[in-house]
Amino acid sequence: MALARETGLRLAVRSGGHSPAGHGVCEGGIVLDLAGMKALEIDVEARTAWAETGITAGEYTGAAARHGARVRT
Repeated sequence: MALARETGLRLAVRSGGHSPAGHGVCEGGIVLDLAGMKALEIDVEARTAWAETGITAGEYTGAAARHGARVRT
């Protein structure tokens, strides 16, 4: 963010690929690509999960299912 502020360039943040139309990018600006941040920890007993911003809903749902958890939306 500091670089974008200092240079006056637009900043776009791209995470798990939720916008195939390209809304997570900007022309002539800076794109902060977080798509590679895919760490996921699931604690079934505590009914909690910690997910980094790059994980998609499908990846999360699949991992939860492998742990025997149901995902409520």
